[in-house]
Amino acid sequence: LDFVFGTRYNLSKFGQWLSCYIHSDTNGMHEIAGIFSKQSVSLNNSDSIDPYALATDEDDINAYIIPDYQAYFQSLKTNDLEHVKPVLFFETSRGCPWAKCHFCGIDGYNKHHRKMTPDTALRYLSDMMQYADRCSYFIGTDSSMPYEYIKTVFPRLSIPDHVYILYETGVKLTEEEIGVLVENRV
Repeated sequence: LDFVFGTRYNLSKFGQWLSCYIHSDTNGMHEIAGIFSKQSVSLNNSDSIDPYALATDEDDINAYIIPDYQAYFQSLKTNDLEHVKPVLFFETSRGCPWAKCHFCGIDGYNKHHRKMTPDTALRYLSDMMQYADRCSYFIGTDSSMPYEYIKTVFPRLSIPDHVYILYETGVKLTEEEIGVLVENRV
């Protein structure tokens, strides 16, 4: 493993990284904020690097990035792996919504909770459904599903009958809220 792209936003820097690679700019590859390598970690003269401290201010959860899994599905076809039942991942929030547990290391102690607005989340999840003809499971990488989505996103989202959206959630859901999630295939 040579490089790790720290967040969804930093994955969008792949083009910048690839340009450095194509032009044999190895130093440039290691200097892009939010992209980690053995060399970039050692440049910081520290044994423990906080990736959240190195993330840029531009990492806005509402900066819309169109979900594009075409290359992934093409690689399944090219490598004769079309029998594989793919699972696609998505992210609608980051950080911890509770931000008060001192024992928890989820999100690298990132207590700053950010979530997509309901309209952005609806657009993003709707765009994910373009892959429903090839994928039945969509998994949220969020630490916890934003609760307001139960009323503001899922009732407005068109989810095919064979598709399931999986989210981690807290235990405070009411019976009515669970009913909304079940009805909307979440």
